[in-house]
Amino acid sequence: MKKENYKVSFSQKGERYRGDVEIISNDENLNECDKINSVAEQVNSIVKDSSSSEVENIVITKN
Repeated sequence: MKKENYKVSFSQKGERYRGDVEIISNDENLNECDKINSVAEQVNSIVKDSSSSEVENIVITKN
C-alpha cells in the first residue's frame, strides 16, 4: 500500500481555502494524472456535500 500527500487550494464564493489530501492506493499502475484527478474529485465531492457553489481555481501540488 502506498500513501501520497497533496496540498490543495481553491476558491469558493470569493473565499480561498487550503488543505491536505492523502491518497492510499494498492494500484501500481496509477499514473500521476490519475492521482491528481482523484484528488480533485475528492475535493469537489466534499465541497459539494457542504455547499451548492462550485469550486474555482483549484491548485493541487504533490508533497
